[in-house]
Amino acid sequence: MAVRPEPGQYVIFTKQTEKMCIGVDSRNGLVLRTYSKAQTDLIWNVWPIPGSDSFYLQHSHFENCVRFSGGGVQLAIQPLQPLNHQFVLHIDATGDNYCVINNHDGSQVFDCKSDGKSDGTLIISYPWNKGDNQVWRLAASMALPRGVQLIHEEVASEPEDLEGG
Repeated sequence: MAVRPEPGQYVIFTKQTEKMCIGVDSRNGLVLRTYSKAQTDLIWNVWPIPGSDSFYLQHSHFENCVRFSGGGVQLAIQPLQPLNHQFVLHIDATGDNYCVINNHDGSQVFDCKSDGKSDGTLIISYPWNKGDNQVWRLAASMALPRGVQLIHEEVASEPEDLEGG
């Protein structure tokens, strides 16, 4: 069941180990990081796409958004291209406050490569196989302060080519 998270700032934890969350490596790729409250670079902004259950996921420190690519490839953050469906994300609830983070058509999900649980494990795009390495919990960090906006304000609606790929 698709559920759009509320706009706000979140730390995204993997289900497979409670102290690991999504961060970014030196090449702007998504990796697992050990959670520390002091590390502000582990916080992500959720920006809903009006008129849909979709959203953009923006890194709060680098201000780029997550972009899906081909299967088995490390996910990365890049400057948002609002009409590019590869930036569009969906969430499917799995129960107990956990979810799967899908690409625009649900064919790929966030996946800790090879069931990795250690700091630096790559987060890749991979088909859903029901593993705990593909299940996440969005923990609210704070509501977005007034005046904070998505870097590309021209985003007004969901990209047109979502259904066609």
